Amino acid sequence: PAGYKALSTANLPAVATNQPSLFFDAKTYTGTGGFQTVSANFEPDLVWIKNRFQTFWGTLSDSVRGPNNDLFSNSSSAATTDDPNGWVSAFNTTGFAVGGSCSAIPNNVNAAGNSYIAWAWKKAPTAGMDIVTYQGDG
Repeated sequence: PAGYKALSTANLPAVATNQPSLFFDAKTYTGTGGFQTVSANFEPDLVWIKNRFQTFWGTLSDSVRGPNNDLFSNSSSAATTDDPNGWVSAFNTTGFAVGGSCSAIPNNVNAAGNSYIAWAWKKAPTAGMDIVTYQGDG
């Protein structure tokens, strides 16, 4: 229609950064069964962790809710803090820490010998990622 452009990358606005590794990182790691730190290029604001070879729950943790307060990609339930030993336990300047194997949902972020992928994003509206909160009205 008149007044509109075709949907294509040529018509998208210019990206504000030419260094995406400052805002996004993907890391693979092997679970230890105990606490461990996973490195990233920055302090992440959102981390999504998935077991690479099992169908265990994917875990999402963000800096707004804070560590040990995770969502699960295959569940519509609210964020949970039931077993903080099993999830993202801290965000730090060079990555994040994960706990041991969670008793409620085994093997979801750090079971010994399991292989994981973690996608990490830094909150940066100019790079296309932001985290917002709101007060719902029911």
